[in-house]
Amino acid sequence: MENNLKNIPAEVLFCLKTLENEGFSAYLVGGCVRDLLLEIKPKDWDITTNAKPEDIVRLFPKTVYTNDFGTVTVVNKDSQDETLKAIETVSYTHLTLPTKRIV
Repeated sequence: MENNLKNIPAEVLFCLKTLENEGFSAYLVGGCVRDLLLEIKPKDWDITTNAKPEDIVRLFPKTVYTNDFGTVTVVNKDSQDETLKAIETVSYTHLTLPTKRIV
């Protein structure tokens, strides 16, 4: 498991540490966690946090926030790695239960 942590890129660690240094919780979630455990390179990076979208936008110089789901994309245009050009950061304070049943 220790070796898997070494495979987290500096850009992702920067996002996690920035959120944590501001007093928020921040966790890697989704396929990147699975891929790290399987020791393969993640295709993308997702972070969940208790920071509100407005907090995330304030903390990072380049962001995109265009939806009602609390997802803010932290943009790293200068990264040479395509998987790091956009890191999805989701505020779990915006997660809600479905209001109607589909099936």
